[in-house]
Amino acid sequence: MITSLKEEWRRVRTDMKKISLEYKKKSIKDRERIEKEAYESSKRVDEYLAGNKDIKLTFLEKFIMIIPKVFLVIAILFCIVLAVLGAFYWVGITVALSIIVGCILSKII
Repeated sequence: MITSLKEEWRRVRTDMKKISLEYKKKSIKDRERIEKEAYESSKRVDEYLAGNKDIKLTFLEKFIMIIPKVFLVIAILFCIVLAVLGAFYWVGITVALSIIVGCILSKII
């Protein structure tokens, strides 16, 4: 009974080693494939940015290229809104101060 358990345990350990080796081989192949695809993608984007408009980009690559432009537009609009609000703020303060100073001067004179 003990010898059969030992044999079974050896067989299980051998199977576990085989499975782990297969998994490592597969993960190495997948990692190499991903690195290769990332390199090709970066080459395509670099060529597109260099001026070669014949390069076909994937949707994700196009989306990544648009993100900085969208943020730039949002930042410019935000600055314009702040400038308009600031202008109204200072105009309001100036008008209020001129009214107050005018009232004070009219009472003095």
